[in-house]
Amino acid sequence: MTITSGNVVIKKDTSNLIGISIGGGAPYCPCLYIVQVFDNTPAAQEGTLQSGDELCAVNGQSVKGKTKVEVAKMIQACDNQVSINYNKLHADPRQGKTLDIALKK
Repeated sequence: MTITSGNVVIKKDTSNLIGISIGGGAPYCPCLYIVQVFDNTPAAQEGTLQSGDELCAVNGQSVKGKTKVEVAKMIQACDNQVSINYNKLHADPRQGKTLDIALKK
C-alpha cells in the first residue's frame, strides 16, 4: 500500500460550500476523512478529492486533533476558495491484497 499527498485549491459556491462531507476526528478517530463528494459541487467539478481521502490541513492549518465540526468551520471561514492538503491511500493489486475502508457518517 502506498500513500500519496497533495494539495488542491477549490473555489466555493454561492452558498459558501465546496461540496464534501467530513467524517472521523476527535475524540474518537485520530484522522479526518472525506465521507462523500457531492455531485455538481465545486469539489466534484475540480475532481481531485474522493471518498476515503484523509484531510491533513485547511489553508495551511493542520486539522490534527480537531473535530469534524471544527474543520467544517475552518472551511466555512475561508473567503472565496479553500486550500486542502490531503493523503490518498493506494492498495497495490500486485500484492494480492485489497484495502477495505468502512465509512460512517
